[in-house]
Amino acid sequence: MEYKTRQDGKVTVIELSGEIDVSCAPQLKDLLQGLIDEGKNQLLIDLTEVPFMDSTGLGIFVNAFKRSQQAGGSIKFASPQESLRKVFSLTQTDKVFSIFDSVDEGLRSFQ
Repeated sequence: MEYKTRQDGKVTVIELSGEIDVSCAPQLKDLLQGLIDEGKNQLLIDLTEVPFMDSTGLGIFVNAFKRSQQAGGSIKFASPQESLRKVFSLTQTDKVFSIFDSVDEGLRSFQ
């Protein structure tokens, strides 16, 4: 997994690429916790370049989602590939997370 972050107003966009699994879990957890701890709790996670995610990755997203909400923020997701949409659907996290078809849609949702 690799990532880039950028600011778009009050929203921090995190562009992830590669597989999200147990091997990158500590890096992803540290990234999300670090941003939230810095007060960057309005996060949009761009999943365009993520072909696969296992339950470890999903668990990290759930924990980060809870932490951001406790800090008065929100985590939203943009552009998941079909394989990730299935993971969100099967685990019913698509009913908890806000998931958008594009980064632009996701950014507009914060306004």
